[in-house]
Amino acid sequence: MQPAPHVMIDALNLNAGGGSVVMARLAKALVLKGSRVTVLTARELPECDLAANGVNILPIPGAHGAIRAYIYRATRLDRLAHDAKADALVSFNYFSPVTLPQATYHINVIPFLPFRQRRAAVGMPRALLQPRAAHAALGQSSINLFESAHLRELARSSAPEHETDHVAYAGIDIPSQSGPRHSPPRVETVCMITSGAPHKQNTIALSAFRAFAVSRPMARLEIFGNTQAIRSSLSPGLRSFCDNSGQVAFRGYVDRDTLYGTLSTAFALLTASELESFYMVALEAMIVGCPVIAADISSVRESTGEAAQLFPAGDWRAAAFALDDLTDPDWWCAVSQNGYEWARHFDARKLSASFADKILSLIDREAA
Repeated sequence: MQPAPHVMIDALNLNAGGGSVVMARLAKALVLKGSRVTVLTARELPECDLAANGVNILPIPGAHGAIRAYIYRATRLDRLAHDAKADALVSFNYFSPVTLPQATYHINVIPFLPFRQRRAAVGMPRALLQPRAAHAALGQSSINLFESAHLRELARSSAPEHETDHVAYAGIDIPSQSGPRHSPPRVETVCMITSGAPHKQNTIALSAFRAFAVSRPMARLEIFGNTQAIRSSLSPGLRSFCDNSGQVAFRGYVDRDTLYGTLSTAFALLTASELESFYMVALEAMIVGCPVIAADISSVRESTGEAAQLFPAGDWRAAAFALDDLTDPDWWCAVSQNGYEWARHFDARKLSASFADKILSLIDREAA
């Protein structure tokens, strides 16, 4: 009897947020396909619930941070993978130097941007290391998978396409609250799901809400993500507005059920981000009937079709007008309906299973 294939996942560079969610979905899908799965991580991943789903977690605390992870991969990862009798390795964004079949899933646009944009987004060390490791994957990984066609086009603008390139949408969980909503909420609660990174353009989103709230004193803004980092990204005037208006609340990190519960009763999701490989948060809002207002840039049209309300990137006034448009109940309901109909085609269970099949076909091909 053939032993179950053993897939090792290099998640050393994944932090809390969308990347770890995508990784967990893939790991669980591989287990359901009958694989043994080991996840290497430099931090705890309580939000992923991996152990309860049959995934082995191997903590590597000494590999925390970009530099330490780079050194660990260069000096110890290959030996570890062979000692564990892994059949293949899955990496995220970067090539991991192992003598095993490797599938790299690209979920980050930053390595493929010009140097100044990279440095502004992630600082000097990562701006130097990320493109080197990402381009190594384009040339050396057995399969390169991309979170969106937008990301694939960006990556391959400096490297030739290969027949083993695939676009693989990560999809979203379909929660119990899924469905369109037939009337707007009584309280106009706007949500932001963000970070402190410059490309999130939090100043634009906050400025839009502040302008909207001038004539809507009962409107509320709930902000999810690293509170300290997000506050640090704001101007003093906007921090003062957050602290003194009584209309803004920072919620920090929450679990997926709590997030879906909030979005299912929210007035809108607002994002001004300018660098997204795929707008997973937009689909998560749409699937529970929450209208989405987003900057018209990056992968947003591929991610949301014609179901989101788009504004020119950097234009907070246009974003405020889009919020104001949603105060029309008929328009709000139409946007809610359209968003749900679009998002329901991105069921993560189906998409992750297809993703897992690509990984396992790589093992079968190498074994033949």
